[in-house]
Amino acid sequence: MKKWLWKLKKRLTHQAVVLMYHRIGTTDTDPWELAVSPQNFEQQLQLLARMGITTSANSLVRQMEQKKLPRRSVVVTFDDGYADNFTTALPLLQKWQIPATIFVTTQNIGRQKEFWWDELERIVVQTPVLPQQLSMPVGERPFSFNLKEETSLTAALQQKHRAWVATSDAPTLRTQLYLRLWEQLSPLTDPEQQQALTDLRSWAGIAEEARPAYCCMSTDQLKALATAEGITIGGHTITHPALGHHPLEQQQQEILGGKKLLEEVTPYPITLFAYPSGNYNDHSIQALKQSGFKAAFTTEHAPVSKKTEPFLISRYQVNNWSAEQFEKYLTYWFRQ
Repeated sequence: MKKWLWKLKKRLTHQAVVLMYHRIGTTDTDPWELAVSPQNFEQQLQLLARMGITTSANSLVRQMEQKKLPRRSVVVTFDDGYADNFTTALPLLQKWQIPATIFVTTQNIGRQKEFWWDELERIVVQTPVLPQQLSMPVGERPFSFNLKEETSLTAALQQKHRAWVATSDAPTLRTQLYLRLWEQLSPLTDPEQQQALTDLRSWAGIAEEARPAYCCMSTDQLKALATAEGITIGGHTITHPALGHHPLEQQQQEILGGKKLLEEVTPYPITLFAYPSGNYNDHSIQALKQSGFKAAFTTEHAPVSKKTEPFLISRYQVNNWSAEQFEKYLTYWFRQ
Protein backbone atom coordinates (compact mmCIF):
# COMPACT_ATOMS: atom_id res chain seq x y z
CA MET A 1 0.00 0.00 0.00
CA LYS A 2 1.35 3.44 -0.93
CA LYS A 3 2.39 5.57 2.03
CA TRP A 4 -0.10 8.39 1.31
CA LEU A 5 -2.94 5.89 0.98
CA TRP A 6 -2.02 4.22 4.26
CA LYS A 7 -1.98 7.60 6.03
CA LEU A 8 -5.39 8.49 4.56
CA LYS A 9 -6.81 5.16 5.71
CA LYS A 10 -5.49 5.77 9.25
CA ARG A 11 -7.14 9.22 9.34
CA LEU A 12 -10.48 7.76 8.37
CA THR A 13 -10.34 4.84 10.81
CA HIS A 14 -12.90 4.99 13.61
CA GLN A 15 -11.13 4.04 16.82
CA ALA A 16 -10.92 4.55 20.55
CA VAL A 17 -8.10 5.00 23.02
CA VAL A 18 -8.56 3.42 26.46
CA LEU A 19 -6.53 5.02 29.25
CA MET A 20 -5.26 3.11 32.29
CA TYR A 21 -4.64 4.80 35.63
CA HIS A 22 -3.90 3.29 39.03
CA ARG A 23 -3.32 5.96 41.68
CA ILE A 24 -3.88 9.69 42.00
CA GLY A 25 -1.32 11.00 44.46
CA THR A 26 2.36 11.67 45.01
CA THR A 27 5.01 9.20 46.13
CA ASP A 28 8.67 9.20 47.16
CA THR A 29 9.40 6.31 44.82
CA ASP A 30 7.25 4.94 42.01
CA PRO A 31 9.02 2.11 40.17
CA TRP A 32 6.06 1.25 37.93
CA GLU A 33 4.89 4.85 37.42
CA LEU A 34 1.48 4.08 38.89
CA ALA A 35 0.87 7.49 40.47
CA VAL A 36 -0.34 10.66 38.74
CA SER A 37 -0.35 13.81 40.85
CA PRO A 38 -3.75 15.42 41.49
CA GLN A 39 -2.57 18.54 39.67
CA ASN A 40 -1.53 16.68 36.52
CA PHE A 41 -4.63 14.45 36.65
CA GLU A 42 -6.89 17.48 36.69
CA GLN A 43 -4.99 19.01 33.76
CA GLN A 44 -5.45 15.76 31.85
CA LEU A 45 -9.18 15.66 32.61
CA GLN A 46 -9.55 19.30 31.63
CA LEU A 47 -7.98 18.49 28.25
CA LEU A 48 -10.31 15.52 27.77
CA ALA A 49 -13.31 17.64 28.69
CA ARG A 50 -12.28 20.28 26.19
CA MET A 51 -11.88 17.63 23.48
CA GLY A 52 -15.37 16.30 24.25
CA ILE A 53 -14.67 12.75 23.11
CA THR A 54 -14.84 10.74 26.33
CA THR A 55 -17.24 7.82 26.66
CA SER A 56 -17.82 5.04 29.17
CA ALA A 57 -16.36 1.56 28.91
CA ASN A 58 -19.88 0.13 28.69
CA SER A 59 -20.69 2.40 25.76
CA LEU A 60 -17.46 1.40 24.04
CA VAL A 61 -18.32 -2.30 24.38
CA ARG A 62 -21.81 -1.69 22.97
CA GLN A 63 -20.34 0.22 20.04
CA MET A 64 -17.88 -2.60 19.39
CA GLU A 65 -20.75 -5.10 19.36
CA GLN A 66 -22.58 -2.94 16.80
CA LYS A 67 -19.40 -2.35 14.76
CA LYS A 68 -20.12 1.39 14.95
CA LEU A 69 -17.28 3.15 16.74
CA PRO A 70 -17.31 6.97 16.58
CA ARG A 71 -14.52 8.80 14.76
CA ARG A 72 -12.53 9.17 17.96
CA SER A 73 -13.30 8.42 21.60
CA VAL A 74 -11.43 8.10 24.88
CA VAL A 75 -12.27 5.78 27.80
CA VAL A 76 -10.85 6.30 31.30
CA THR A 77 -10.15 3.27 33.50
CA PHE A 78 -8.45 2.62 36.85
CA ASP A 79 -6.97 -0.63 38.14
CA ASP A 80 -6.75 -2.13 41.64
CA GLY A 81 -9.03 -0.01 43.87
CA TYR A 82 -6.70 2.29 45.77
CA ALA A 83 -8.47 4.59 48.25
CA ASP A 84 -7.38 7.69 46.34
CA ASN A 85 -9.64 6.59 43.47
CA PHE A 86 -12.52 7.59 45.77
CA THR A 87 -11.01 10.41 47.82
CA THR A 88 -9.10 12.23 45.05
CA ALA A 89 -9.98 10.92 41.58
CA LEU A 90 -13.78 10.82 41.98
CA PRO A 91 -14.27 14.53 42.82
CA LEU A 92 -12.11 15.53 39.85
CA LEU A 93 -13.84 13.12 37.47
CA GLN A 94 -17.21 14.55 38.53
CA LYS A 95 -15.97 18.13 38.32
CA TRP A 96 -15.02 17.62 34.67
CA GLN A 97 -17.89 15.21 33.95
CA ILE A 98 -15.61 12.40 32.77
CA PRO A 99 -16.97 8.83 33.07
CA ALA A 100 -14.63 6.15 34.37
CA THR A 101 -14.52 2.44 35.11
CA ILE A 102 -12.70 1.28 38.26
CA PHE A 103 -11.46 -2.33 38.17
CA VAL A 104 -11.32 -3.49 41.79
CA THR A 105 -9.32 -6.27 43.41
CA THR A 106 -11.48 -7.29 46.34
CA GLN A 107 -9.18 -8.84 48.96
CA ASN A 108 -7.80 -5.57 50.35
CA ILE A 109 -11.10 -3.66 50.38
CA GLY A 110 -11.70 -2.46 53.93
CA ARG A 111 -8.28 -3.68 55.14
CA GLN A 112 -5.19 -1.81 56.26
CA LYS A 113 -3.05 -3.78 53.87
CA GLU A 114 -0.79 -2.90 50.95
CA PHE A 115 -0.57 -4.80 47.68
CA TRP A 116 2.42 -7.12 47.59
CA TRP A 117 4.38 -5.02 45.07
CA ASP A 118 3.96 -1.91 47.21
CA GLU A 119 5.03 -3.66 50.41
CA LEU A 120 7.99 -5.18 48.60
CA GLU A 121 9.09 -1.68 47.57
CA ARG A 122 8.64 -0.40 51.13
CA ILE A 123 10.76 -3.19 52.61
CA VAL A 124 13.59 -3.35 50.08
CA VAL A 125 13.85 0.21 48.78
CA GLN A 126 12.81 2.31 51.79
CA THR A 127 13.90 0.50 54.97
CA PRO A 128 16.66 2.66 56.56
CA VAL A 129 18.98 -0.23 57.47
CA LEU A 130 18.94 -3.77 56.09
CA PRO A 131 21.13 -6.81 56.74
CA GLN A 132 23.81 -7.33 54.13
CA GLN A 133 22.95 -10.92 53.22
CA LEU A 134 19.50 -12.22 52.29
CA SER A 135 18.85 -15.96 52.07
CA MET A 136 15.28 -17.26 52.00
CA PRO A 137 12.90 -19.38 49.95
CA VAL A 138 10.61 -17.66 47.45
CA GLY A 139 7.84 -20.10 46.71
CA GLU A 140 9.68 -23.38 46.31
CA ARG A 141 12.93 -21.85 45.10
CA PRO A 142 15.92 -20.72 47.18
CA PHE A 143 16.83 -17.06 46.85
CA SER A 144 19.93 -15.17 47.96
CA PHE A 145 21.34 -11.68 47.50
CA ASN A 146 24.17 -9.57 48.92
CA LEU A 147 23.57 -5.85 49.40
CA LYS A 148 27.29 -5.22 50.00
CA GLU A 149 27.76 -1.53 50.82
CA GLU A 150 24.06 -0.64 50.47
CA THR A 151 22.80 -1.81 53.84
CA SER A 152 22.22 1.81 54.94
CA LEU A 153 19.80 3.96 52.97
CA THR A 154 21.90 7.04 52.30
CA ALA A 155 20.69 10.34 50.85
CA ALA A 156 22.50 9.49 47.61
CA LEU A 157 20.64 6.17 47.34
CA GLN A 158 17.31 7.85 48.06
CA GLN A 159 17.92 10.35 45.27
CA LYS A 160 18.62 7.54 42.80
CA HIS A 161 15.52 5.64 43.95
CA ARG A 162 13.26 8.67 43.45
CA ALA A 163 14.37 8.98 39.83
CA TRP A 164 14.27 5.26 39.01
CA VAL A 165 11.57 3.45 37.04
CA ALA A 166 11.51 -0.32 36.76
CA THR A 167 11.59 -0.31 32.96
CA SER A 168 15.10 1.17 33.03
CA ASP A 169 18.34 -0.27 34.40
CA ALA A 170 18.39 -0.62 38.18
CA PRO A 171 20.82 2.03 39.50
CA THR A 172 21.44 0.46 42.93
CA LEU A 173 21.75 -2.97 44.51
CA ARG A 174 18.52 -2.35 46.40
CA THR A 175 16.62 -1.73 43.17
CA GLN A 176 18.26 -4.79 41.64
CA LEU A 177 17.05 -6.82 44.63
CA TYR A 178 13.56 -5.36 44.26
CA LEU A 179 13.36 -6.35 40.59
CA ARG A 180 14.68 -9.86 41.18
CA LEU A 181 12.17 -10.45 43.98
CA TRP A 182 9.35 -8.90 41.94
CA GLU A 183 10.07 -11.29 39.08
CA GLN A 184 10.10 -14.26 41.48
CA LEU A 185 6.92 -13.21 43.30
CA SER A 186 4.78 -12.22 40.30
CA PRO A 187 3.74 -15.73 39.16
CA LEU A 188 3.11 -17.07 42.69
CA THR A 189 -0.17 -17.54 44.51
CA ASP A 190 -1.24 -15.03 47.14
CA PRO A 191 -0.33 -17.31 50.11
CA GLU A 192 3.14 -17.80 48.64
CA GLN A 193 3.57 -14.07 48.11
CA GLN A 194 2.42 -13.28 51.64
CA GLN A 195 4.79 -15.88 53.13
CA ALA A 196 7.68 -14.32 51.22
CA LEU A 197 6.74 -10.88 52.53
CA THR A 198 6.58 -12.26 56.08
CA ASP A 199 10.10 -13.68 55.64
CA LEU A 200 11.34 -10.38 54.19
CA ARG A 201 9.93 -8.38 57.11
CA SER A 202 11.63 -10.76 59.53
CA TRP A 203 14.92 -10.36 57.64
CA ALA A 204 14.56 -6.57 57.59
CA GLY A 205 13.55 -6.43 61.27
CA ILE A 206 10.42 -4.38 60.63
CA ALA A 207 6.78 -4.82 61.58
CA GLU A 208 3.85 -5.35 59.23
CA GLU A 209 2.24 -1.98 58.69
CA ALA A 210 0.41 -0.30 55.86
CA ARG A 211 0.99 3.22 54.61
CA PRO A 212 -2.47 4.85 54.40
CA ALA A 213 -1.73 6.28 50.94
CA TYR A 214 -1.14 2.75 49.64
CA CYS A 215 -4.32 1.17 51.02
CA CYS A 216 -7.50 0.32 49.15
CA MET A 217 -10.96 1.75 49.62
CA SER A 218 -13.16 0.89 52.55
CA THR A 219 -16.37 -1.02 51.89
CA ASP A 220 -18.40 2.16 52.40
CA GLN A 221 -16.19 4.05 49.95
CA LEU A 222 -16.60 1.31 47.37
CA LYS A 223 -20.39 1.37 47.81
CA ALA A 224 -20.44 5.14 47.37
CA LEU A 225 -18.15 4.93 44.35
CA ALA A 226 -20.33 2.26 42.72
CA THR A 227 -23.38 4.53 42.85
CA ALA A 228 -21.58 7.75 41.86
CA GLU A 229 -22.69 9.33 38.60
CA GLY A 230 -20.49 8.34 35.67
CA ILE A 231 -18.68 5.55 37.54
CA THR A 232 -18.78 1.83 36.74
CA ILE A 233 -17.11 -0.89 38.82
CA GLY A 234 -15.36 -3.76 37.04
CA GLY A 235 -13.79 -7.04 38.12
CA HIS A 236 -10.07 -7.48 38.84
CA THR A 237 -10.03 -10.83 40.75
CA ILE A 238 -9.80 -11.45 44.50
CA THR A 239 -6.02 -11.36 45.07
CA HIS A 240 -4.56 -9.89 41.83
CA PRO A 241 -2.77 -13.02 40.54
CA ALA A 242 -0.96 -13.16 37.21
CA LEU A 243 -3.74 -15.33 35.78
CA GLY A 244 -1.80 -16.91 32.94
CA HIS A 245 0.51 -18.66 35.41
CA HIS A 246 -2.33 -20.54 37.11
CA PRO A 247 -4.62 -23.46 36.14
CA LEU A 248 -8.16 -22.91 34.88
CA GLU A 249 -9.85 -23.89 38.15
CA GLN A 250 -7.82 -21.38 40.15
CA GLN A 251 -8.49 -18.66 37.57
CA GLN A 252 -12.21 -19.39 37.78
CA GLN A 253 -12.15 -19.05 41.56
CA GLU A 254 -10.33 -15.72 41.39
CA ILE A 255 -12.47 -14.27 38.60
CA LEU A 256 -15.89 -15.44 39.76
CA GLY A 257 -15.06 -14.89 43.44
CA GLY A 258 -14.10 -11.28 42.81
CA LYS A 259 -17.23 -10.74 40.73
CA LYS A 260 -19.53 -12.12 43.45
CA LEU A 261 -17.91 -10.03 46.18
CA LEU A 262 -18.27 -6.86 44.12
CA GLU A 263 -21.90 -7.63 43.30
CA GLU A 264 -22.63 -7.72 47.03
CA VAL A 265 -21.88 -3.99 47.25
CA THR A 266 -22.78 -2.74 43.76
CA PRO A 267 -26.34 -2.19 42.51
CA TYR A 268 -25.63 -3.74 39.10
CA PRO A 269 -24.02 -6.86 37.61
CA ILE A 270 -20.24 -6.81 37.11
CA THR A 271 -19.70 -7.42 33.40
CA LEU A 272 -16.35 -5.72 32.65
CA PHE A 273 -12.94 -7.05 33.68
CA ALA A 274 -9.27 -6.07 33.58
CA TYR A 275 -6.50 -8.67 33.62
CA PRO A 276 -4.25 -8.15 36.69
CA SER A 277 -0.83 -6.99 35.46
CA GLY A 278 -2.17 -7.61 31.96
CA ASN A 279 -1.43 -11.32 32.36
CA TYR A 280 -3.83 -13.85 30.82
CA ASN A 281 -4.12 -16.91 28.57
CA ASP A 282 -6.89 -18.79 26.75
CA HIS A 283 -8.13 -20.24 30.05
CA SER A 284 -8.58 -16.70 31.39
CA ILE A 285 -10.89 -15.78 28.53
CA GLN A 286 -12.77 -19.05 28.94
CA ALA A 287 -13.26 -18.40 32.66
CA LEU A 288 -14.49 -14.86 32.00
CA LYS A 289 -17.07 -15.99 29.47
CA GLN A 290 -18.28 -18.72 31.83
CA SER A 291 -18.58 -16.15 34.64
CA GLY A 292 -20.85 -13.82 32.65
CA PHE A 293 -18.41 -11.08 31.67
CA LYS A 294 -18.99 -9.22 28.39
CA ALA A 295 -15.52 -7.75 27.84
CA ALA A 296 -12.00 -7.59 29.28
CA PHE A 297 -9.16 -5.09 29.12
CA THR A 298 -5.45 -5.82 28.71
CA THR A 299 -2.33 -3.69 29.25
CA GLU A 300 -1.24 -4.04 25.63
CA HIS A 301 -0.75 -0.75 23.82
CA ALA A 302 -2.97 -0.28 20.78
CA PRO A 303 -6.04 1.74 19.81
CA VAL A 304 -9.39 -0.03 19.77
CA SER A 305 -11.19 -0.57 16.45
CA LYS A 306 -14.38 -2.34 15.44
CA LYS A 307 -12.22 -5.41 14.74
CA THR A 308 -10.89 -5.58 18.32
CA GLU A 309 -11.85 -8.73 20.20
CA PRO A 310 -14.08 -7.82 23.19
CA PHE A 311 -11.94 -9.82 25.62
CA LEU A 312 -8.71 -8.28 24.32
CA ILE A 313 -9.33 -4.54 24.58
CA SER A 314 -6.00 -2.72 24.70
CA ARG A 315 -5.13 0.20 26.98
CA TYR A 316 -2.44 2.83 27.36
CA GLN A 317 -0.98 3.58 30.79
CA VAL A 318 -1.04 7.27 31.65
CA ASN A 319 1.97 8.56 33.55
CA ASN A 320 2.51 11.70 35.62
CA TRP A 321 2.39 14.05 32.63
CA SER A 322 1.42 17.67 32.22
CA ALA A 323 -1.46 18.52 29.89
CA GLU A 324 0.98 19.33 27.11
CA GLN A 325 2.78 16.00 27.42
CA PHE A 326 -0.52 14.14 27.70
CA GLU A 327 -1.88 15.77 24.55
CA LYS A 328 1.20 14.71 22.60
CA TYR A 329 0.74 11.10 23.70
CA LEU A 330 -2.97 11.15 22.83
CA THR A 331 -2.19 12.46 19.36
CA TYR A 332 0.44 9.76 18.87
CA TRP A 333 -1.83 6.97 20.13
CA PHE A 334 -4.63 7.94 17.76
CA ARG A 335 -2.19 7.81 14.86
CA GLN A 336 -1.05 4.25 15.57
